[in-house]
Amino acid sequence: MQVYKTFFKVAKNYTGGCIIYLTVFLILMICMSFLSSSDSENKFSASSVKFTVIDEDCSDASRALIDYLSEKHELVELDSYDNEMLQDNLYYVQIRYILNIPSGYEKNLEKGEFDHLLSHSMRTDSASGYFVNQDISSYINTLRMNLKGGYDLKEALDKTAKSIESTKSEVETIEFEKTAKNENKNIFYFFQYFAYIAISLLIVGISPILISFHKEDLAARVACSSYSGVRQSLEIGLGCITYAIGMWLFLMICAVVVYGPAQAFSFHGLLCMANSFVYTIVIIAITLLVGSFSLDSASLSLVSNVLSLGTSFLCGVFVPLWMLSDNVLAFSKFLPGYWYIKSNNMISGFTGEAVSMDTYLRNIGIQLLFAAAIFSVYLVVNMNKKKSTH
Repeated sequence: MQVYKTFFKVAKNYTGGCIIYLTVFLILMICMSFLSSSDSENKFSASSVKFTVIDEDCSDASRALIDYLSEKHELVELDSYDNEMLQDNLYYVQIRYILNIPSGYEKNLEKGEFDHLLSHSMRTDSASGYFVNQDISSYINTLRMNLKGGYDLKEALDKTAKSIESTKSEVETIEFEKTAKNENKNIFYFFQYFAYIAISLLIVGISPILISFHKEDLAARVACSSYSGVRQSLEIGLGCITYAIGMWLFLMICAVVVYGPAQAFSFHGLLCMANSFVYTIVIIAITLLVGSFSLDSASLSLVSNVLSLGTSFLCGVFVPLWMLSDNVLAFSKFLPGYWYIKSNNMISGFTGEAVSMDTYLRNIGIQLLFAAAIFSVYLVVNMNKKKSTH
């Protein structure tokens, strides 16, 4: 096991930097988990959005829509509705949503023309505007069904108001707070950001060690020994696995200490731990592939940032999956991080999806397939590299 022992002797040279990275990232991850949890509480407890309306139609239909929105959100009257004033109010968060009801809105409803009925402006750095859009879509869809059901516009408006009020009462009977006030939510955010932290830690921690083994002097010394190439690769791989599992165990211990055994060892907490362990295996394969290239420290740092930040933004770590476009989601499915986050979101209840063990195991299996595929590429690259040196 000389190569295995040498692996950790080389690792000692990078211990200081790794401890700094680990400490900073750990503090950052814990802080982000608590801050994100606090933000989530505010988002779910917020019942209204400040909005204003530019009503160019001034009809019964437009006033009915405004009355409906005013019941759910806070209508703000402005002194002026010129473009500069509206933009200023959006910028200074006096309002978060501007609804424009164009002239002819009521006539278009009577004609059954529902395309491009309304327009809006909103702050793109907040999810609140999307909730207003959802409320408006619900109202228009209900109104459309009533109009197509044979009611005239006045009757359809009355029916829509009553049906939405009825639906509102039914929704309020659902105990949605069980998801929003989940006692385990802090630790779920910890595992959400684990996807970002783990990639950075392992690539920065292990890749320099792997690159050291590819240096001419050390490679020549190992080649002169009785060690076969297969045995050397296996012991290096074992060193990587030991290093990665050690990092994973340390982070899990930190999670237990910070969030408590009740959260960490709950059924859902254990599912998150298992999910993170499988994702760690994927990251090991990625790290082995990155380490097979002789990169300098600057290039290694660049690759680490691209992989950690890129996958985090594309796979739902920093931006919720439901806010990503269909094209981005289609691309994200070709990244292992997407399936890790899908499982974490399902376990945590962030998406309102019931926990399904079949879905969970499917996501775990897909991650393992990614690990096997990436590791196969690493083996091919490593073999070709050794052939080129002989």
